[in-house]
Amino acid sequence: MNASQAYSPSQAYSPSQAYSPLQSYNTKSKYTCTLTTITLVVIIAYFISPFHLGGVSNFCAKFIIMGLLCATIYFQFTSSHELLNIDQLFTNEQNRQERTQYLMGVLFSVILTGFLLFIGKELFF
Repeated sequence: MNASQAYSPSQAYSPSQAYSPLQSYNTKSKYTCTLTTITLVVIIAYFISPFHLGGVSNFCAKFIIMGLLCATIYFQFTSSHELLNIDQLFTNEQNRQERTQYLMGVLFSVILTGFLLFIGKELFF
């Protein structure tokens, strides 16, 4: 390999290159997955913890759990919404995987919303 063929960091990514909706979806999905895991661990820890919180601490724990669930739903929805920026998502057969991913993301958002309502009922009523 001669000097003119050497790798340059500017060849890997240029700010003038478009950031595709699929790349954006993948990046946001990583955060959504991490936040979902953290939220589930906190919920499980709250319900099986041998320590019973009282008063203000109990309310703060419930508020944190509900906030984490709301944030998870928001990030899941915005992550799925990125796929809508793909041209001909629902009409082109080549976009079948992306379309399925979008529909599964929306379904997961609906399931998380139902889970939020259930956990809210369990925590506050």
